[in-house]
Amino acid sequence: MGITKLEIELLTGRTHQIRVHMAYLGYPIIGDNIYSNGKNNYGIIGQVLQSKYLEFNHPITNKKMVFEEKDYEEIVRIEREEKI
Repeated sequence: MGITKLEIELLTGRTHQIRVHMAYLGYPIIGDNIYSNGKNNYGIIGQVLQSKYLEFNHPITNKKMVFEEKDYEEIVRIEREEKI
């Protein structure tokens, strides 16, 4: 099974947007048992889907809020196993 690591920018907040579109294109999210066949989930319960960067203006102060996160351990493990 081939694996691709993608960076995707959401344009709307539609529910399941990434999951539906990626499955339709033939690149389902690992661990997504609704929109993929779920055959190889690498022993993970849940989806291998992570928000790494979030930016918005605070609704009261209008201050720019920025949150960044490093890769989850499970993502790093899969990358190592698949030599991504």
